[in-house]
Amino acid sequence: MPPYNVSDFNTKFCNFNINNILLKFLYIFTYVQNIFVKIYNVFNESYIDFYKNHFNEQILSIDYINNLRDTHNVYKIYLDPIYYLKCLFKFRVNKYNKNSLVEIVNLIHSKKEGLLLINYFNNQSEKIILNLDIFREKNVSVNDINSILENFILYEVKNKIVHVEIDGQDITSKFLEFKNSYKLDNVKLEDVLYVINILNNTKYNENEFIKITDDDINEYIYEHNKYINL
Repeated sequence: MPPYNVSDFNTKFCNFNINNILLKFLYIFTYVQNIFVKIYNVFNESYIDFYKNHFNEQILSIDYINNLRDTHNVYKIYLDPIYYLKCLFKFRVNKYNKNSLVEIVNLIHSKKEGLLLINYFNNQSEKIILNLDIFREKNVSVNDINSILENFILYEVKNKIVHVEIDGQDITSKFLEFKNSYKLDNVKLEDVLYVINILNNTKYNENEFIKITDDDINEYIYEHNKYINL
């Protein structure tokens, strides 16, 4: 009978204990993670329900982005307490707060060039980029702006995009963040990349082209100076 090796036994015992400790730790970590996921889901559903009930189809904020990469906030819904309370108690009459539209009119009449980044809620939190050039008609009114905004906010782009890349890099999620901007000769690719770079502190080449793939596996190439119409 071979001699019993105490050292081997201790090694196996230690390994067994370590494995048990790691498994228990993994179990606890997974359990805690699942709790946090459930809490997040409940919070997220409550947030969405709250905004659907009180702020659906509402403009939440407007930022003006000039040609020097400076961003200036020109409107926030909660800084207009009367209208904010009307939304909370469902007393609002107009689809959009007139103050938000007046701010856009003021930018247009000042003859500034640049882009508007509009945060709004339409069953979910959404963003659109609007080139101020789209409003460059003579004597543009609040009603004209209201009609243009409705077109971008209420009517979804129909094309289903599954992949977007630039210079071999996947930018699908960043690009689709502004999906309803891509119609009516509103923004060029260089405008979109300009905003993406500012908001995400990225350095995508704004003079590059992108390749877009839809759900039918059709591929489209957009040069930097071409309007994006999906």
